[in-house]
Amino acid sequence: MIEIKTTESQRNKAKELAEEMGSLKHSMLRGSGNIRGLLAEIVYADKFGLQIASTYNYDLLTKKGKRVDVKSKGGWQVPQPHHWVAVERRFEQDCDFYVFARVRKDLELIWLLGWMPTIEFRRTALHFPPGTQDPDDPSFRNKLDNLQMRNRDLRQFDEKHRTNLPRA
Repeated sequence: MIEIKTTESQRNKAKELAEEMGSLKHSMLRGSGNIRGLLAEIVYADKFGLQIASTYNYDLLTKKGKRVDVKSKGGWQVPQPHHWVAVERRFEQDCDFYVFARVRKDLELIWLLGWMPTIEFRRTALHFPPGTQDPDDPSFRNKLDNLQMRNRDLRQFDEKHRTNLPRA
């Protein structure tokens, strides 16, 4: 996991793009989560030298043309290895990799949690249908049809080599 303090420029760019985007169809947060997702995309792109693509199926492109979709959650808590990342099943985009982030609610810190090839994520993630109890908090029930994986099971970034996404 990599912790990054966001810059004012990154936050302003995300706010501007979120305002332009408005509320997306089927948005649970009615567009209020757009800034978080866009900020995660911007930070990933800046950190690893990726190109922002912003298509329905993927958010970023590697120099080799691999398609990367960024999945983010908001919160105040520092992510822990036992916490979950999720991909809603109705939004299983046509991409090569998922990367996951936690964005602090004040937008000043982002934790880059890890990544996973899309095919491997879909094969190994646990299916949590709507109404499934959270294994760590029985008082919480899943509202959506998700594929979920613990942070500890994600592939980690290699900062020395900028990223360990396959070069193919």
